[in-house]
Parts: sequence; structure tokens; C-alpha cells
Amino acid sequence: MTSRSLSGRIPIWRLLQIALLGLGALHLLLGMVWLAMLLAALCLFLWLYLAKHRVAVGFRRLKWVSYPTLLLGAFTLGIMLQTLFVGIAHIPSGSMEPTLRSGDVVWFSKLRYGPRLPASPLEVPWINVLFWLANGQEESASRNWSYYRLRGYSQPKRNDIIIFSQPHQTDAFVKRCVALPGDTIQIINDSVFINGAHIAEPFAQFTRPAVDSLVSHTIKLIVPYKGFTTAVRDKNWRTYSQLIQLHEVERISPACSDSSFTFQQDYFYMLGDNRHNSNDSRQFGPVPKSAIVGRATRIIYSKSGEPRVLKRIE
Repeated sequence: MTSRSLSGRIPIWRLLQIALLGLGALHLLLGMVWLAMLLAALCLFLWLYLAKHRVAVGFRRLKWVSYPTLLLGAFTLGIMLQTLFVGIAHIPSGSMEPTLRSGDVVWFSKLRYGPRLPASPLEVPWINVLFWLANGQEESASRNWSYYRLRGYSQPKRNDIIIFSQPHQTDAFVKRCVALPGDTIQIINDSVFINGAHIAEPFAQFTRPAVDSLVSHTIKLIVPYKGFTTAVRDKNWRTYSQLIQLHEVERISPACSDSSFTFQQDYFYMLGDNRHNSNDSRQFGPVPKSAIVGRATRIIYSKSGEPRVLKRIE
């Protein structure tokens, strides 16, 4: 029996198709062309396998074509969901306590800031295993693609809990964004100042007496932004030069005494809520946008035994 809507006139799959087309049009207006095209492709897929049109029926009768296409479509959809839309992260330490605890499993959205496309075949779910088996670990690790990010709904904001990667680290980092590109951040005895103004942090946890951090009252660090130019003589050159060598496409020699450098991407300053037990931007510097994976939104469940199922992350 064909599934019907409540009115008994329009098939449910047709209503779903109309909804998907509406979402596609909305995202087209938002400038997310890539997502509008994916939704249109999904509508076409539904039409081919559910419509009564003679073209769709003829396609389904070609079982040697329709069956492999269905399997390939399901396989591709699974890869896209993990690559472009959502992800799951495990919290291995207490650096984000009390907001996130060791053993929490969190859900994060890649759509929020726009999905970062894989940097190598090893970052493509399922494909990475096949590629590794066919080419070996060393050759697979040497295949790198240029950085590219698709358009998302918004830019990172202060107090967002962000998932990001770090060079030479296999595990993702989870920290709170406290300063945006162009902000001047200063930390004095565990108090954070942004552009000269003290910010309240009710979520922060301190387990030891207050001490000056690496960004002390004698130093003001401007978080780099795209187009920000710094000179070798800058008092924060040591921090900036590390960022340049790790994250920027162009390089500059620290030995050059009369050089300047213009950053090609935005950076964000990340701190753990458990301030005295966190490896964060105080140690490795601001995080480039190219390293951001997504925004943590909910705790799926917690291995710590606490009732934190589907708790919203704030």
C-alpha cells in the first residue's frame, strides 16, 4: 500500500520532497549553494525511487543500474553526514570542567561554521581504510590537499565551545573561545580582559591560587586576523612566529630582523574552563580558523555516571 498523508491525497514522500526543496531554496538565499545542491540531489534521488512517473519506473526496472545506485547513494550519504554535517567527540580529560567532564561524549555541528573539507584521503570516513590498505601508511600520510571550508551559518563567537585540531596531534581539542580575531587579550591573575574590559566567566573553575599566565599584565596580545601585519621587532613575535610556521601557507625566517608578515587567516583564542588544568592557547597560541572542526552543542551521554544525557552545552 502506498503511504499517504493525512489528507489521503499527497504521498508522504512528496511532502518530504517539497520540504527539502523549500530548505534548498532557503539555503540558496543564505548563500550556502553547496547545501542547496545536496538537498536538490536528495530530492531527485527520492523521485527516482518513489515516483510513479514512467521515467522513474523505467529506471527502477533496470535493476542492474538502480540497485548499485541505491547502495552507492547510501554509502555516499553516510560519508557526507560524517564529513559535512555532524561529529562525535570524546572528552578525555577534565580541562573543561565543570562544563564538560572526563568521559562525556559530545555531539558537535560542522554546519555551524561551515564544514572543513578533508585535508587528505585519511580524513574521509570509510574511504581512509581502503586508501590505507591500497597505498600503505607512509604514502597515505604524505597525500595532503589544500585547505578549503564550505560556507556555514555563522562565524565563531565568544563563549562558543569549539572542537579543533592541532598539528602533530591525533585527538581533537575541545575549548571555549574567549577572544576573536583582532581582539586584544590580557590575563592578569586568572582574570581575562578583552580590549581592556574585564569579562565575567561564571563557567570558569580555579583549583589553585591565582598566578599570572603566559599572557601577563606586562604583555598585550592581539589575536591575529586576516590582513593583520606584525613585525619581527614586535614584542609578541615569538608567539606570532610559531603560528606562522605551523599554520600559515607562506613562511618567514625568524632570523630576519627587518621583516614583517601579514596573516592570511583569522585566529581565535581558546581557553579551558578548568583554568589550572588545561593545555590551551596560553601554551600553543591562538587557533587558526583552518583548524576549527565544529561547535559542541550537546552531551550525548556521560561515562562518568552523572545524569547528563542530551544536556545542552553552554
